[in-house]
Amino acid sequence: MNLLIYFFLFLLSIFGLVYASYTDLKERIVPDHLSYFLIFAGLFLHLIMSLFFNNFIYLISSIAASILAFLIALIFWKLGFWAGGDVKLFTAIASLNPINYSMFSNFFPAKTFSFGYNLPIFPLSLFFFSILAMFPYAALITLSRFYKNNELRNLFFLSIKNNFSKVFIFSIFYTSLPIVLNFLGVSHLKSIILLIVFVFLLLTNIAKTKTFDLISIAIFLFSFIFQQTVLLDLFINFIILSLIFVFFELIFLSRNAMRKKIKIKDIKEGMIVSDLIVEKDGVIKKIDFPSTTSVLNKLKNNKLDEVLFFLGIGECPYGKVIATPKSAAGLTKEAVIKIKELAKHSGIDYITITESAPFVPAVLLGYLCLHFTGDILWDFLF
Repeated sequence: MNLLIYFFLFLLSIFGLVYASYTDLKERIVPDHLSYFLIFAGLFLHLIMSLFFNNFIYLISSIAASILAFLIALIFWKLGFWAGGDVKLFTAIASLNPINYSMFSNFFPAKTFSFGYNLPIFPLSLFFFSILAMFPYAALITLSRFYKNNELRNLFFLSIKNNFSKVFIFSIFYTSLPIVLNFLGVSHLKSIILLIVFVFLLLTNIAKTKTFDLISIAIFLFSFIFQQTVLLDLFINFIILSLIFVFFELIFLSRNAMRKKIKIKDIKEGMIVSDLIVEKDGVIKKIDFPSTTSVLNKLKNNKLDEVLFFLGIGECPYGKVIATPKSAAGLTKEAVIKIKELAKHSGIDYITITESAPFVPAVLLGYLCLHFTGDILWDFLF
């Protein structure tokens, strides 16, 4: 009986995610009626299980997982990363799958987390795996855009060429410093010291200086005297750090790959703007939405009001916000009307929009992976 219901829950989840992926890819929406149906089905089937086995833990788990999923999704909706349809669908999948039923465990050695198996924490695993699935998915989209855009390809290869030596120097530093710390007898504090050093390098420009290059080479030579295998470690770390750099460079450039200019008269509801659009003194202005580095620079320059706003906990210092890149739902109907009306007096002919990658297909990939791997995430953590 259990296996039959679990299989039915799995099929319902796959049906819902496949259908939602289709609508998300085609129309960039997730139908509300689909999410509501799946939520009701998940709660109803777990109620049937509770009555049949005279154990209401099944229904309680479904309700608890739904609440957990809703709270996670609500946070990301508030931050502007998810649209309302994503919130409801994520909650629906959680109601159907409060725990990982691992449907393919008979064909694949799935992991079972001994403490977590009976806890309704499947939404946490699904969220994590969906994010992981989003990276290669977004990278594929970016690569397809690169194939069609010579300018982006040239920027990518130019960045690789200009930063190749820096990645190598950082590999030297990253490989050698732990050996030096062991020699100094502070190996028990190694993790803390490395964290402090890397945060310091992140917040300053020292890593870009010749002094840092010389220090890195010096500690590498010192390390080589005591541990000749440091050469092999350097080679491995250089390969790993190079791949990480290439990956994040692709992610960074993907923002440009997904952007395009569009005339004011052609903007529509649901489009996601690339710049912050504000109104001040009856005209609209486009404000560049800062990167993490820009926010850190603003903090160093004591522009606290701007930092608080971009962190989502302060008032906008530029004017009244009409549209923001943080809204996954895109432009509202009212915002479209307002922009078109004010643009006539503002000398703005176009805005830049971001063509975001649909998130639901990544959830589908993450869901399927979890049925192969089981609770591998919790097994690794605990």
